This record gives sequence, structure tokens and C-alpha cells, in this order.
Amino acid sequence: MKEAAADWFRRMEDGEEEALKNWRLWRSLSVKKYVEEYDRLNVKFDVYTGESEVKKESMDEALEQLKAKGLLEEKDGALLMNLEKYKLGTAVVRKRSTS
Repeated sequence: MKEAAADWFRRMEDGEEEALKNWRLWRSLSVKKYVEEYDRLNVKFDVYTGESEVKKESMDEALEQLKAKGLLEEKDGALLMNLEKYKLGTAVVRKRSTS
């Protein structure tokens, strides 16, 4: 299941239209549900966005900046950022590759 999910996300990142069409459908259904739930709380947002809308190039650029500043460490193929000095533990910046 994990491999199938990783393959699907890879297809989206590669810009495959079938995968992106499916993602757009599920995203619109999700946002519709978010609007309904937030409406019950009398909360309104102008924009619904998330990490899935961040382009790979932007993520790669941010990753390079973190590397250049020496803020990342590698462990078992994953990239981590130690935030212990802020009492926030360790953040996974990029999971290990499954391929």
C-alpha cells in the first residue's frame, strides 16, 4: 500500500494529468467539507491552501537553503532538523525514499 501511495504521489509530482485530475477532484471535495465544518463554528477563510499546492521546485530550494545552513542531519535515508533547543523535538523534513 505504501509503495502504491508513493507511486501515485510521484505521478502527481511528475505532472501526470490523470493523477492531477484525481487529486483536484478529491481536494475540491475536501475543501467543500472543510467549509461546511468551519461554517458550523462560524469561522471563515478567504483561501484554502496547503502543502500539496507547493511546487517541487520551491520545496527543493528550501531544502537546499536548510542544507547550506547546516541545519539538516541524515538518518536512515531521511532528512531531519533538530529542534530540541526550542523544545520541539526533531522534525522530519524529508522522509526516506521508498524506492
